[in-house]
Amino acid sequence: MKASISLLLLVLLCLIPAANLFSQTADEVAHAPDGGIREHVDGIFIAPIAGAPFSAKVPVEITHQLQDGTTVTRKYYTLVARDSQGRLYRETRKLIAADENREPPLIRTYVSDPQTGLRTVCSTAQRTCWTAKFHPVRRVSEAPVGPSKDDKSTLVRESLGSSTIDDLEVLGTRETRTFNAGAFGNDRPVAVTKEFWYSPRLQINLVVTRNDPRNGDQKIQVTDLSLADPDPTRFAPPQGYKMMDTQPAKSEEDAQP
Repeated sequence: MKASISLLLLVLLCLIPAANLFSQTADEVAHAPDGGIREHVDGIFIAPIAGAPFSAKVPVEITHQLQDGTTVTRKYYTLVARDSQGRLYRETRKLIAADENREPPLIRTYVSDPQTGLRTVCSTAQRTCWTAKFHPVRRVSEAPVGPSKDDKSTLVRESLGSSTIDDLEVLGTRETRTFNAGAFGNDRPVAVTKEFWYSPRLQINLVVTRNDPRNGDQKIQVTDLSLADPDPTRFAPPQGYKMMDTQPAKSEEDAQP
C-alpha cells in the first residue's frame, strides 16, 4: 500500500513541471503564426522568339484606395532582356513605397533558354542558382469576346488605334471584363478594365494599365528600351553564386511579392 502511494506521488510530481511548462507557453504565445497575404503582379509577357533582341527597364506602380479614402501607392521595377537566340532574362523585386528613392531589393533572376528547355533561377538571399524545366510559350491567343464559357463574365474589346513609343509602332486595345454577381462571391457586377499598347515588331506590350477593384490600379511601362543584342554575361549565373542540383528551401527574404 505504501509502495502504491509512493508511486502515485512520484507520478504527480513528474506531471507538475510539465503542466507549469504548458501554462507558461500558453501565456507567452497569444496565437499561432499567420501566413498573411502575398501580392503578386504579372509583368509583361515576353515570348522566347529569335531575331528580335532587346533590353529594357519595366517600372510597375500599384495604387490601392482603402475604404477610409486612404491611397496607398507602391512601386518596383525589373530589368528584362531577350537576345537574338530567344533567351530571356527576367527579375523579381520587392515592392516599396512610391515615394522611396532606394532601389527595390532584388529577389531572384531568371534566365530561360528555349533551345535547351531549361530555366536557371538564382536567389540573391541564398546566393545560389538551380535549373528547372522550361516550356517555351511563343504566342498566347486572345480570349474571345462575349460571354465566357462558364457564363460568369462578359468580355468587350475595342481598338484604340495606333501610335508610336520609342520610335516603335504600337497598337492600342482596351478590354473590359464584367463579372456577373456571384462570379467570385461578389454581390454585384464588377468591371475590370485593361489597356494595352502592343509592339508587333517585338511582340510585347510596351504599356499595360489595369483598373481592377479587387487588386487596385496597376501601371506597367517599358522604359530605357534598347534594340541591340544584350550583353551575353546577362544570361550567365552571377559571379560568386553556387550552382545547386535541386532548388533549396526558400528563406523569408527569398519570398516573392
